[in-house]
Amino acid sequence: TYDILYEIGNPPCYASSTTTIEVINAPIASFEIPEPNVCSGEFSEVIFTGTPNATVSYTLDGGMEQTVQLDANGEAIVNVGPVTSDIVIDVLEVTLPGAPPCTTTLNLPPSGITVLPANVLSPIFHD
Repeated sequence: TYDILYEIGNPPCYASSTTTIEVINAPIASFEIPEPNVCSGEFSEVIFTGTPNATVSYTLDGGMEQTVQLDANGEAIVNVGPVTSDIVIDVLEVTLPGAPPCTTTLNLPPSGITVLPANVLSPIFHD
């Protein structure tokens, strides 16, 4: 809480008021890929965690920026797929809505989903 003293006009007239400044913690976010290796055509998921009700911005393979809203528990799950080639996930920032909104730029290392090579069975002939 701060007291503010105003000096207005000439000759000066004084007034005062009290205001409260609320400091909001910067939002945080992280992510994990529980199944980073999948067969071609399968789905994988990305689990985001962080500040409840925040919005996380991310890209898949450097494409268009996408967003996901964390729930009241600070969690969101995004299904990715069907995956037919390796994908890199890059989490960019997290924003907590409000007046004003509070945004944190994230410097998390990118992570990915890898498509496993298909198994090829070769017949074995015996004489």
